[in-house]
Amino acid sequence: MSGILINSYRYAATGETDFVIEVEIVDDGSAASRDFEFRSWGSTGAYTQDIDIDWGDSTSDTNHTTDTITHAYPATGGTTTYDIKVTGRFGPKFRDSGDKEKIKEIKNWGESTVVYDAFEFAFTDCTGITTISATDKPDFSGIGTQNPRLKEAFDTLTALTSLDVNDWTIPATFNNNCSRLFAANSACTAISANNWDLGSATNTASMFNAVGTATTNGCEITATGMDHGSSSTLNSMCQSSHLGNVDISGWTLRTSSTVTCTSLFYGAQIKTAGAEINISNWVNTNNITTLNNAFRTSGASAEEHTIDMSGWAGTDSCTGMQYMFYGNDYVTLVKGLDSLTSNSLTNASVMFYGANRLDFSDDDGATFSNAFATNLGSCTNMSGMFRSLGASLGSGANIPSELSNFDVSGATNMNNMFQSSKWTSNLNSSVEGWNPSSVTDITSMFYLCSTIGDLDLSSWNTGAIVNLNNWCRNSNCTSLIFGSNWDFSSVVTMNYMFYAVLSPVTNVVFPTNADFSSLTNAVSMISSGGMGTSNYDNFLDRMQVTWNTALSPTTIAVGSSQYTKSILTTGTATSTTANKLVDSGKDFSASGLNVQVNDIVFDDTGNDYARVTAVDNATTLSLNADIVVSGDAYEIDQGAAAKDKEYLIDNGWTIVDANGTS
Repeated sequence: MSGILINSYRYAATGETDFVIEVEIVDDGSAASRDFEFRSWGSTGAYTQDIDIDWGDSTSDTNHTTDTITHAYPATGGTTTYDIKVTGRFGPKFRDSGDKEKIKEIKNWGESTVVYDAFEFAFTDCTGITTISATDKPDFSGIGTQNPRLKEAFDTLTALTSLDVNDWTIPATFNNNCSRLFAANSACTAISANNWDLGSATNTASMFNAVGTATTNGCEITATGMDHGSSSTLNSMCQSSHLGNVDISGWTLRTSSTVTCTSLFYGAQIKTAGAEINISNWVNTNNITTLNNAFRTSGASAEEHTIDMSGWAGTDSCTGMQYMFYGNDYVTLVKGLDSLTSNSLTNASVMFYGANRLDFSDDDGATFSNAFATNLGSCTNMSGMFRSLGASLGSGANIPSELSNFDVSGATNMNNMFQSSKWTSNLNSSVEGWNPSSVTDITSMFYLCSTIGDLDLSSWNTGAIVNLNNWCRNSNCTSLIFGSNWDFSSVVTMNYMFYAVLSPVTNVVFPTNADFSSLTNAVSMISSGGMGTSNYDNFLDRMQVTWNTALSPTTIAVGSSQYTKSILTTGTATSTTANKLVDSGKDFSASGLNVQVNDIVFDDTGNDYARVTAVDNATTLSLNADIVVSGDAYEIDQGAAAKDKEYLIDNGWTIVDANGTS
């Protein structure tokens, strides 16, 4: 018979009670094109299948118990639709049917005449289904212990445009895997699954994974009040989906065991401008152990949106929030951010990296709580935590009011923490009171941040820092004060530390007890401005006292940082002592000048440096270049500090002076 759909709700209206699907048979002249394979779980183990099938062409089969039955439809020479009606007890499993793409519509579930033994893989990959118009609900009371799953029941229905399965009754016998229930429905513009009780299911991950990817405005998801009370994982719930508004508020999580929420919306793109992801009022959130990648990357063609996670009770068991908002350039506000707690948090690396439009606000709780800030002591990795945050906002992001209370005492890695971020005011007062006593890596911490301001970090008590490369590079920091509790003994590199700052450096204060015994490189440490004379002298003094490692030949450039020059002597060169600075009345090694081999002297007539290669205790001082004609020679730094420049030059370095000459 030919089936013509007149009213998609006719079964509900006429009181149809059977399970009804519409199939489309396209007769191309071959027997295979006219066949339809009905596929189920059959009668195996705990299953007791027994169904009657009306094929819709005036033929039927009764008491069918096996997992497959193939029906041959009559030749029509064209396209014909048939309504297949089923009564009895069975578990659909059309995923394994070679004719699954011939199913076009599910018209009725058979609430009164069908008991479902199983529902796993029920309609997986039924890519021909365009409509599920059934308004009744399936009877799952017969689900036994052999296959208590809903796994992939509606997975990859790529032609389905909407799905309404509100208020289905899910019995406690579904105590196993119910993942990917609605996943990969790429053409779906709306899914409603409110008030589902999956409280016995142990796995409910990826339920809405990759939905709406073929739509223009994304898929609206409404699934409020879901009970996930036994599920160990909600991972990848909406990963890679294209979405409009999402309301999955009021979910209940496990009460006595932990649950992972990794990649909840990882790679999801919000396609409706101004949409909201509503995950508010989740119950038992303190059992969440990870929120890694939860809202990571929204996609290049996404729209601005907000996230509402207000009403959470906290996240006291959560150890990981790394990549939580990474790359999400379209989230503008996270309501209820103050619901997060950090009692167990160990990793917050790149948590907000790339959230260029995100702002913090005391309104709607869109900032950190004091509980989050003060309990961060277990967090070891904060690298890139705020990198690029607010960079796309005209005036930058508001500084979180609790940032100054962050407990960073356990952090070992803070590299790139504020790199390229942009704020409404300078960060300096928010970080100067921190105590990063365990930190070893702060590479590029403020690199490219134009809203740091000058830093007085004299109260910091650091651990064994290894790398200071690019620390304030291209920032607006021109003054930095290190306190006596800074430990520089493990610092290996200071390359580009203040390179290309927005204004010339005016002041860099190293502690008078600084230990630079591990330093090997300080390439282009300062390219504009300088430390100030006394600070530079102290820096060189400490290098001379503490250096233990031979430096590789390279360049140390410290802008206009100035060394102290003192007159050494007045000398003349003769034809017989062309390479000597001669003063027959002066004993250079014994004099108050205390010139030693390998000291560096500066000739202000030739405007050049030379290293002392020999000292004649009686009359002569030998140089390694013929630089003195007559005039004054200077020891380029007082006392022991001269050894620093000697050491540099002796190892192939070039020292840049106040005028940029070497």
